[in-house]
Amino acid sequence: MFVSREQILAARTTDLYSYLYDNYLDKFVIEGESLRYIDNPSISIKKGFSGYYDFALESGGNSIDFLMDYLEYSFPDAVSVLAPFNSPAGTVAASLKRKFNPPVAAATFAAAEDYLLGRGLWRETLAVLQANHLVYQDTRRNVVFLSKDNDFYEIRGTCPGKPFHQCQRLKTGAYWSYALTATPKRAFICESSIDALSLMQLHLADPSVEADAAYCGIAGVSNQAAILQIAKQYPLAILAVDNDAAGDSCRERNPSFPSIRPCLKDWNEDLLNTKERE
Repeated sequence: MFVSREQILAARTTDLYSYLYDNYLDKFVIEGESLRYIDNPSISIKKGFSGYYDFALESGGNSIDFLMDYLEYSFPDAVSVLAPFNSPAGTVAASLKRKFNPPVAAATFAAAEDYLLGRGLWRETLAVLQANHLVYQDTRRNVVFLSKDNDFYEIRGTCPGKPFHQCQRLKTGAYWSYALTATPKRAFICESSIDALSLMQLHLADPSVEADAAYCGIAGVSNQAAILQIAKQYPLAILAVDNDAAGDSCRERNPSFPSIRPCLKDWNEDLLNTKERE
């Protein structure tokens, strides 16, 4: 994929804090005006600056370097997601004003379908999602989950061994969802669109569970605005986030919400584990 010198410059000088806050907050601890990377606490990202610093190594890098070195982005992917964030830095609100551009759809769905089938999702479900423009493949072979209101998308890379995840929302509180009925009585709030569909399939396989729900993917527990928005839109909102420290923090932060949790780390792992036992 070609990226221009202008895009590279914009990506390098992007406010890394804003990008990570908007997309990967569950991987960081907020410390005053900085983000501390949970997987490597010596790394700090300061608000309003285009890069990071590793206090243990006494060295750092720019915004592109961080995505490539610590989040496993390729150089073109890092440039393409960071460049649109190059707006006046400092607040998440500023980053939300950027232009919302869902990735261009490819003419094929083959790579996306193979990836999603490998994650245990049903071919029939994928066909329905495609028909309703809720999922497609972009020109770089990524899976794109697009919300029905066209105000949120979540990307999953399909290349084995190189996980790639990104989301973008047009407005605070936007999320992805799918429902089996026109008037859902409840909504399950999951961390990702794949987890939402995995939970739906687990429920469909259980005759004791009514098919009256919406299954929502919010792209990470840091999207508190989406949790509150879902609670406003449905009679009952149920937290169904991951079975890990970030999920526990989300449940503690929302004590009034009923919750369920997967047996393994997330609902997709549960789904794949169920299929292995069949």
